[in-house]
Amino acid sequence: MAGPFLRRFGMVFLHGILPLVAGGAIYLYFRRGSIVSQRLQQTAGIRPYRTEAPFWQTVWNVLPDFLWAYSLASVLFLYGHWAKLPSRVIFWLTAVFLTIAEAGQALPGSPFTFDIRDLIATAIAFFLSSWIHYRPFTRKQPETAWH
Repeated sequence: MAGPFLRRFGMVFLHGILPLVAGGAIYLYFRRGSIVSQRLQQTAGIRPYRTEAPFWQTVWNVLPDFLWAYSLASVLFLYGHWAKLPSRVIFWLTAVFLTIAEAGQALPGSPFTFDIRDLIATAIAFFLSSWIHYRPFTRKQPETAWH
């Protein structure tokens, strides 16, 4: 049986690192017009995958934000459990942090682009991560997530 460190590392890898890497790869390879994909094409000749189907364009644009938000929320929920922080505190701090990070892109002068679909994807990722990792308003925490 794996020790506590390996179990924790496995949880962080599966719910934190893997979604972040997958989101980064999708952003680099599928997202139309990203600065990084343009640079890859100019320097290495790597051409990103293109599709004209509106559904897939939306998926490739929103999925990296969803995976980033899921990754961050999951790591914060896991840390909150391991540090024995009050569940409602970590729930609301994570919700506020993710909302500010995404909505902050709408501020004037921000180099990022705000999109309501990204905000919706962030909310879905937050609630999915909360459902998997944390039950802030119940007494019983999901046993499978911690053991």
